[in-house]
Amino acid sequence: YPLCALAVSDERPPIAQPIEVEKGQIVKCQFWRKVDPKKVWYEWMVSGPHRTVLHNPGGRSSWVGL
Repeated sequence: YPLCALAVSDERPPIAQPIEVEKGQIVKCQFWRKVDPKKVWYEWMVSGPHRTVLHNPGGRSSWVGL
């Protein structure tokens, strides 16, 4: 699975619940690009230091039609 450490960026994926982190901690996220015959969407989750639920499963909240 693709793994990314969030660096200095204006792009922040929305998450359902705030995550408290301490200064110096690295926040790790996983992103998946999904596709089916009718649409494309991304799913994501924070995997460290605390794990969140999977966001946008099945393109539930955000997707692009093909």
